[in-house]
Amino acid sequence: LDARLAARSCDRTERVESWGEAAARRAAEGSVAHAGDDAPRDPVVSLSDENIDDLPFDFRCGFVGYFGYEMRAECDSPTPRHVSPVPDAALYFADRVVAVDHSNDDVYLLALVPDEIDIAGLEREARGANLGAAARAVAEGMVAMAREEAEGDARSWMAETERTVLALGSFDATRSDSPANEGDDPRRSDSTHAGLTAAIGARAVAALDACERMRREEATQEGEGSKDAGAAYAYEGGFTFRRDRDEYVGDVSACQRAIDRGETYEVCLTNELRRTAVERSRVEGDGEVGGSIPAPPPRAPDPATLYSVLRRTNPAPYAAFLCFGGCDFGGSSDVSSDPLHDVVAVCCSSPERFLRLSPPAGGDAASSSGVLEAKPIKGTAPRVQPLGCDADVAEASKLASSVKDRAENLMIVDLLRNDLGRVCAPGTVSVPGLMKIESYAAVHQLVSTVRGTKRAGVPAAACVAAAFPPGSMTGAPKFRTVEIIDTLEPGPRGVYSGSVGYLSVPRESAAGDAAGAFDLNVVIRTAVVKPGLRGGGVWVGSG
Repeated sequence: LDARLAARSCDRTERVESWGEAAARRAAEGSVAHAGDDAPRDPVVSLSDENIDDLPFDFRCGFVGYFGYEMRAECDSPTPRHVSPVPDAALYFADRVVAVDHSNDDVYLLALVPDEIDIAGLEREARGANLGAAARAVAEGMVAMAREEAEGDARSWMAETERTVLALGSFDATRSDSPANEGDDPRRSDSTHAGLTAAIGARAVAALDACERMRREEATQEGEGSKDAGAAYAYEGGFTFRRDRDEYVGDVSACQRAIDRGETYEVCLTNELRRTAVERSRVEGDGEVGGSIPAPPPRAPDPATLYSVLRRTNPAPYAAFLCFGGCDFGGSSDVSSDPLHDVVAVCCSSPERFLRLSPPAGGDAASSSGVLEAKPIKGTAPRVQPLGCDADVAEASKLASSVKDRAENLMIVDLLRNDLGRVCAPGTVSVPGLMKIESYAAVHQLVSTVRGTKRAGVPAAACVAAAFPPGSMTGAPKFRTVEIIDTLEPGPRGVYSGSVGYLSVPRESAAGDAAGAFDLNVVIRTAVVKPGLRGGGVWVGSG
């Protein structure tokens, strides 16, 4: 992975202006334009090596995707006992990027193009092949032509995408109020309903309405003393747990016995909620509807619709939507009837950062190779409507003083300090934030921050491997605890408990280190969807 990133590295990125900048530029152009001059101005602004770091984000094109929990086989971790039904890792190389700054609605377009011709490499190859100066000149010319063609394609893409972004920018339906914040009255005005439908689609709006009805029904049932309302809804939707309640409680007892024996301090045990074509779906009668027609197996939801609902009902700072596959339809006769047979979608609403590598900033650029930061979460409490009320504040205060949650958080902080110490300069690992309350739309979280300065020469992938899988999803000490988990959990975790994020192409720092920035979350509160007709389904991890 590091080798492929290094091969794509470059020191220049092309950027188109944000929407606001473009409007200002067009206004200025309009005031000085000559009559009849219809020639468009070049929309691409080239950022030099000096000001490319002025971008408000660290991603400069690169790999985007996920590392599943079983990817720990490539790290200092016990070999997994189970095989995941989805790839252990899936990433794509993004050399065309649309980045949106949601704080001010600025939009940035980035395109990666070759930056330099490897003259020395060409000379070595020419000497090895006994080619003369003329052949070398031809090779250099071909490389230069290829680079010019790639840059021309990038500029054309930017110009076309700029027009699309500016057209979309005039539509602001996404600012309609979420039904999650509309109190007890779920009815929307016609204009709000129309705006939501245009923004996320009719199916997503219908799903939001269903979520709202389920939330109100669940609240009513809880008021009447109902138990396990969530499990009841899961069953109603055709979902089953990998282990039932008794099995799971038995495994929790086994973890407690391991703690009593001194084998581990903390075990993060998980379960899985799933609905697949082979799972028993809920039907009336003996597997038939109306006594005569066989009930169809439950179908996987549309991944984009599901993610749209997640974004509006459970917004989170490290949410992500990924969709892989669907590219070889028709290439094989056995899948000709199912164009989605290899599609895997990840609908993630995670609030937790696993690990981030930021480039050196300001005066540290000459001596630093970047800062690693982990933000483990241990401790969660629900928000209370209206947000900020006395009851809501009381929930946060209760969480902040919870002995159980603080003990869990502290153990994971110590684990992350050890993980970062493996790849950071001695004496640089610190905890600038210990057990701080961070409040999101749906929950309060008890969050700590662990930082350290990366040692020069350590590749980005080595930093990820040193801390993977995320300690907040294993427990401590990590190696022995993962072994205990493997003996208890009857199947793979797959994408759940892994990481979603990006690894940017590297740009060499003043310290001579060429590791690229990256930012990865912890995959929790996530649904993995395989919409294929055969072997498709939905998997949701829990723990």
